[in-house]
Amino acid sequence: MLGFASCKKDCPEPVQNYNMSGSSWTGTYSIPSVPIANQPMNLSFSSTGTITGNVMNGASTFAIAGSWNLVPGSSSVNLFFTIATITGPYVSQATLTTNNTKLESGVMTNATTPIGNGTFALTRN
Repeated sequence: MLGFASCKKDCPEPVQNYNMSGSSWTGTYSIPSVPIANQPMNLSFSSTGTITGNVMNGASTFAIAGSWNLVPGSSSVNLFFTIATITGPYVSQATLTTNNTKLESGVMTNATTPIGNGTFALTRN
């Protein structure tokens, strides 16, 4: 005899198949130690695993270039990028919401220039 178990309460929700390829995102970033707070940030995710975009600080715009990937079996997005005129690369991670429209709790870490560490949140355009 075969038994069937129900997972209504005990089993985790299945992970969605997230797709960021070909999408554009806008939002804000902050670097508290500089201090920079709630400045515009834009990113575009290509199907080839690259990202481009920019951040603003006042009237100045700085280009972003790098790569991205999704952590298999999760909603975590890894970003590896540089910001023009900022020393050192950034390693970042954010959580993609279940409805695939927001990158939340983003953390930007710059190992070369730790004073450049920050946070970000973006919404899909």
